[in-house]
Amino acid sequence: MKILVSSHHFAPSVGGIEESSRLLAEAWTASGHEVRVVTQTSDPVRGAYPYPVIRNPAAASLLREVSWCDMYFQNNISLQTLWPSIILRKPTVIAHQTWLPGGVGGILKRTACRLVSRTVAISNSVRHETDADMVIPNPYRNDLFHEEDQDEEPHEKRDLIFVGRLVSDKGCDLLLEALLLLGERGVRPSLTIVGTGSEESFLRQYVSRHGLENEVVFAGKKAGSELAGLLRNHHVLAVPSRWKEPFGIVALEGSACGCAVIGSSGGGLPETIGPCGVLFENGDPKMLADQVESLLTNKSTREFRDPTLRRRHLEKHTPNRIASEYLVLFEEILAARCR
Repeated sequence: MKILVSSHHFAPSVGGIEESSRLLAEAWTASGHEVRVVTQTSDPVRGAYPYPVIRNPAAASLLREVSWCDMYFQNNISLQTLWPSIILRKPTVIAHQTWLPGGVGGILKRTACRLVSRTVAISNSVRHETDADMVIPNPYRNDLFHEEDQDEEPHEKRDLIFVGRLVSDKGCDLLLEALLLLGERGVRPSLTIVGTGSEESFLRQYVSRHGLENEVVFAGKKAGSELAGLLRNHHVLAVPSRWKEPFGIVALEGSACGCAVIGSSGGGLPETIGPCGVLFENGDPKMLADQVESLLTNKSTREFRDPTLRRRHLEKHTPNRIASEYLVLFEEILAARCR
C-alpha cells in the first residue's frame, strides 16, 4: 500500500503529533508499505529517515504526492494540505489530535471532515467533541521507555518529575504551589522539572522566593534515552495540565518507566493514564497536593497498581499495535471502494 502521511508539524520539531506521525510512518515502512511524509516543518540539518519527507511542498508538488498514494492519512486536520484529497476524491483518513476550533475555522474543518473517508479521534474525549467515527489512541516508543535498562547504574530515586513545556497550560506552577502546601504539612518531596519554555524564568524565581531550592531541580530539555533514564529514576510523574489534554503521550512514557502518574482529570488524559495513576481536578493545587502525599506515603509504585493491568494498558499503545489498527481501517476503506 502507498501511504501518504500529512503531518503539519514533524521532526525535528518535538511534540505529540510529531512523535505519533514518525512512529506510525516507521511502523508502516517496516511492515512493507511504501510511505511518504509531507510537512510544513523545515529541517535545516536535513535529517535522514527511512522514507521520503517532503517539506513545505508547493501546490503542484502536494497534488502530485496525493495523486501518488493509495491512502492519504492526515495526522490532525490541515485545510492547507487537505484540498488535493477532496479534488481527487482520494481515500483519506483524518486523525483528530486535538479539539476543533470555534468560529469560521471550526465550521470549515467540520465540513471538510464530512468529505473524507473516515475520521478518527485519539481519545473518547476528543471523539465526543469532534464527532469522529472511531477512536484509535496514540503510540509511544516502547523500545525506549521501559523499566529495565542494564546499562544504567542504580540510583536512589527522587520523588516527583514534571516533563513538558514550561508554559501556563501545562501547570508546572500548580505543582510548585502543591509543594508549598505539602511543606506546611511537614512533607517535602523532591521535584525534577524537565523542559523549557516562556515561564521558566518565572518558575525559577518562584522556587527561589519560596525557599524551594533544596527540593526542586531544573534539568532543562531532555529527550530520548536521557529522558527515559530520568523517568526511571523517579517514583511519580506529575502531569498537572490546566487545559484539557487531548491525550498526553508523556503519561505512557512515565508509566512504562515505572512511575505512578498523577494527572488532571479533564480531557483525554484519564484515558491515557488508565490504571497507572490517579487524577485531580484541573487547576486545583490542594487536590494535587493530597494526591502527591497519598502516593508518596507508599513509594513502592509497583505495589500501587496491578502490574498485569499496567502491562495490558501499555500494550494497547505500542507502535505496531496502533499501526496495525490503522491498516485494518485503511484496507476496509479500500476494499469498500472496489465493490
